[in-house]
Amino acid sequence: MRVSRNELIELLKLVFESLGFDQGDYESASQLVTYAEMWGLDGLEALADALSGQGLQQHKAVRLIEEGQGSAVVDGRGLSSLLCLRSAADLAYVKSLSVPVGQVAIVGCQQRILVLQHLVNLGHRGVVCGASWWDGVDYNFLHLLDVVSENSDARPSYRVYRFEPGEVEAARAEQLFVYCSSSQQAVSDYQAQVLPALGKPTRKIEAAEMRANFEASLVAGILVEDALWFDLIELAAKMLVPTSIQSRLGAGD
Repeated sequence: MRVSRNELIELLKLVFESLGFDQGDYESASQLVTYAEMWGLDGLEALADALSGQGLQQHKAVRLIEEGQGSAVVDGRGLSSLLCLRSAADLAYVKSLSVPVGQVAIVGCQQRILVLQHLVNLGHRGVVCGASWWDGVDYNFLHLLDVVSENSDARPSYRVYRFEPGEVEAARAEQLFVYCSSSQQAVSDYQAQVLPALGKPTRKIEAAEMRANFEASLVAGILVEDALWFDLIELAAKMLVPTSIQSRLGAGD
């Protein structure tokens, strides 16, 4: 089935509220999932994965492990990115105000693809930013999200690279790196310094394609599998009596 952006956001607010999120967190989480899906990065698949695990059930505060002038390390405590990335992204921006590239590493967070909208929000501030992480059985797939700012508009793009097993240290593979700068060249230099040599990506979504995905979702709606939609309705029903759910979702504008 297809639903509008507003319908999905309003339903997800109820879902996350039913899971114990506070107001700021459930509003942010609903947008992270919805916008990742609209940009073409499988936000709903990440949500289904989060709902099947423990990362949404454990409402623990993230912990700052170490901090320097231009960098920080945060313990995500095994939480979903829906719960542990908002402050980390803002911290990367603050760090970038005093050094060429501000960087925050988040250890042990799940569903890392959902960092996308945090980066887009930073891009709207006129900065260049990105994120990188490894996954796969042997941590041999490197994911890169890049966001550039053009006339106050954020333009995200996405790439995935495959490496041979064992090419990345296990400790580094467990981290999501978020970085931010006022300079595209500074970000490029940073990536060249900290990432291995990159070959041909196994998956690539250019900024123009991601923008087209987003605009198509505004026009045609967002495709949601029926089974997932009804699971979300069931979770949302914990917050409202059944006849009230549709009124909260609105007319689908």
